This record gives sequence, C-alpha cells and structure tokens, in this order.
Amino acid sequence: IKQSGSDNRAYFHSHCSWELHFSELKKKSYMLESGLLEVDKNQLLIIGPGTIHGAMQDSEGTYVLNICLEKVNGESGFYKCFKEMLEKASSRAIAITDNLIKQIKRFICLEDTNSVKDYCKQKQLLESITLELFEAIDGKNLLDTEVALQYPEEHTELLLELMMEEPYVELKDIAE
Repeated sequence: IKQSGSDNRAYFHSHCSWELHFSELKKKSYMLESGLLEVDKNQLLIIGPGTIHGAMQDSEGTYVLNICLEKVNGESGFYKCFKEMLEKASSRAIAITDNLIKQIKRFICLEDTNSVKDYCKQKQLLESITLELFEAIDGKNLLDTEVALQYPEEHTELLLELMMEEPYVELKDIAE
C-alpha cells in the first residue's frame, strides 16, 4: 500500500492480470523481481500476472492498461496464442507505434456509457489495439497461426441454415 503524500519511493505489488505500461513523455524506471528496467518513451512494458513490481518515478504521462485472459469452454487456440505472445514479451521493453499509443489513450479516456453505439465503438477500438499490440510483440508470426473456430451449440442451427442457402457450399462442408 502506497503511503499518502508525495513520496516517490517504490511500493511493490502484483496483479492477477497482465499490466501494460508506457510513457509518451520520458523514460521511466520500473523495479521488477529481476532488477531495474528502463523503459524509453514510446516503449511498452508488459508485466505478467503475479510479477512483483514497483514504479520508481512519477506517473506523469504514464498510461497503464490491464488485460485479463480467460480460457473458456470451446477455446480453440486464441487463449494459447495470446498467452504465448504476452509471456514472450513479459518483463521487457517493446517498441510501439505512435498510432498504438493514440489508440490506447483514446480507449483509456473513453466515457463509460450504456449506448449501443459507444459499446460497438469500444469493441472496435479494442480489436484494433489487440492486433497492433500483438504485431508489435511478435510481428505476424503467432497472429498468422491457424485456429479452429468452434461455434456454440445455439449458433449451429443458424450456421446450418446459412450454409444450406449458400449455393457454393459443398455438402461435405455442411455435414462437417
């Protein structure tokens, strides 16, 4: 727990989620279990779940985004792909684009509303952030990995109906 007041000393903590830190103003220092890590302006630091860390400098111009991964029934490769990418980049500085910084800042500053339009915009922005973030981490290697899409049972009837109406879908694909 950080003491109140203007104390700039590090306080150590960990999270159950992935924490993404970046600064658009200046270099920042972070204390990790492995030691002090310098993160330049426009670089991203990914801190994995359970990693004890502490911010060593003021937070002016610093942004933090949390990512939670949840493996669900029917998961077909996405969880593994995303987890491997985050683990690969964990506890090291990664160069990120100005565009990604703008998108993350925009997401962090979004107002919380209940409108359908704003909800859809938020999801669209998150999809864009996810793709650009993982391209920064791994190029396109893991993102180009094929995954088998699995549909929940409640969508099966609709999927079959759409496939049967499509003139170019083969019977073997419908049966599959």
